Amino acid sequence: MKKSLLIACIILAGMSASAQVSTLLEKGKSGIGIKGIYETSNTYYGFGGKIGGSVVGKVDVEFLYRYNFWDQTKNNLLSGDANSTYYEGRLTWWLIRKEIIPAIDVNFGLLGGFHYSKFSKFEYSDGLDTASNNYYMDGQLGLAASVNFQVAKSWFLQPALTFIYDIGTEQISVLDINLNTSSHGVTSKIGLTLMKRFARGSALYLNAEQYSETYSTYPYYQLSLGYVLPF
Repeated sequence: MKKSLLIACIILAGMSASAQVSTLLEKGKSGIGIKGIYETSNTYYGFGGKIGGSVVGKVDVEFLYRYNFWDQTKNNLLSGDANSTYYEGRLTWWLIRKEIIPAIDVNFGLLGGFHYSKFSKFEYSDGLDTASNNYYMDGQLGLAASVNFQVAKSWFLQPALTFIYDIGTEQISVLDINLNTSSHGVTSKIGLTLMKRFARGSALYLNAEQYSETYSTYPYYQLSLGYVLPF
């Protein structure tokens, strides 16, 4: 059970919730965005990508894929080849996008989504038996907030904060018998984005995030580089 909870919290930490397309575009603009992702913790690291679109700067639709490599020693695994694939879909509705004073905008939204992770060769000892993780999936509801600071003519800083409540299920195998367990919890994320906006509204950005959750005391980190293009 401890192993299952650890895996669940690591998967939840993989959720990429900041730097949505809408908040990186000028208000009222539709557009598309893409970014590359590197994520790491003390038990795994992974690479992936994310593609998304904004509808008139109010609604974001995003899809993420990541491939993770798991540390054999720190996870007490029987093999050094354990890996997992991570898929995520998310919809964010921005209720508030407002200029407080010149050069400072605030954004607040509601989000919902789902995620599915498939494990391979993730085997470990469970007492006298060998167990393996098969998959983990969940549904998500949350709140997202950020502030855009214009720090120079075409440069912006965007600190962000996100809270997500999820309900998930995990499947493990012991002696070729599949066992399903359910879980729920809260994940919080703080992030900071540095963005360079170009003349026609497109932007290049660098994003860093730290995750915490109710399943574990360990933080997780993500670094990404992305580009957004308005229609």
